[in-house]
Amino acid sequence: MSSHRKQDSGAKKRKLVEIKKERAKELLQKTPKLTNLWSSQPAVAATSSQDATDGQQPATASSSQLTSPTSPASNSATATTSEETTRDGEEPVGNVADEPVDSEAVEKIDISTDIACWGEVNEEMRSYWVGRGIEAPTQCQHKDADFSASERSYKNQKRCLSKTLFRRSLRNGEKVAREWLSYSPSTGNVFCFFCKLFSNDSSAFTHGFSDWKHSVDRVEMHEAGQPHRQAVLTWLARTQVRGIDAGLQDQLKDEANYWKEVLRRIVAVIKFLSERGLAFRGENETLGSVHNGNYLGILELLATFDPFLDEHLKRFGNKGRGTPSYLSSNI
Repeated sequence: MSSHRKQDSGAKKRKLVEIKKERAKELLQKTPKLTNLWSSQPAVAATSSQDATDGQQPATASSSQLTSPTSPASNSATATTSEETTRDGEEPVGNVADEPVDSEAVEKIDISTDIACWGEVNEEMRSYWVGRGIEAPTQCQHKDADFSASERSYKNQKRCLSKTLFRRSLRNGEKVAREWLSYSPSTGNVFCFFCKLFSNDSSAFTHGFSDWKHSVDRVEMHEAGQPHRQAVLTWLARTQVRGIDAGLQDQLKDEANYWKEVLRRIVAVIKFLSERGLAFRGENETLGSVHNGNYLGILELLATFDPFLDEHLKRFGNKGRGTPSYLSSNI
């Protein structure tokens, strides 16, 4: 028996090749063309071919036609929505309640201490003065200012604001300050600080009072009135609102301010050494040692003139690991 494997004839090989070609051709015909996904492209191609045949310049489809195969229905819906949001030339308005409130914005506002320059009082202005604490009314008093702008003529005489109006006498003879009374250097009038911010009643002390002939009676009448008392109570309620964690918040604030002061001094020493290219560390990191390096040495020098830094070095110096002090090489 022959050990050679029987091979196909040349005619059979050619027939197999033809069969493979036919199958590949059928598969290619069944596969959908990519251009069929865009209905606008065949029309553009046909138009280009027609124009090219007539010797004209082929028209170029816009980028919106080629890259945005949206249906007329979706375009109609988009146009309707756009028309509704911009009807009568109005811009779309978002939900104001959902907009975040910047808590630092109030601190950045700068409002004049002259009440006559305030204009319309809004909640933003109220929050500003409440945020300045119980000392805010005295910042608007101007009781030591020049009262020449308050001069008013009364027939044969002239009168002006008296400094004694800023104090009142109690029945027991004690005199107390009228912190609510504020003088406006620009108009020469006096205002009620509390009523200007929180009272809904219109009076001479919310628009500016300057009747110096009857000033004592009018001032006493105003501070005894119910609208003024209600405005004062509103001011006290808003300035004295403190949560159950108020003590903890004060402690955290004091702690943060303490370490800010520490870092302010330490950064100054670091900048000094870095600008001069001097070494920071020495043979050891022990306060009181003459070999503790430039960094600790300069801090010890500054501490002799700075009570705050001296107290810090005494509290946290040479404490070892586990005690943050910003004095060692490892923080």
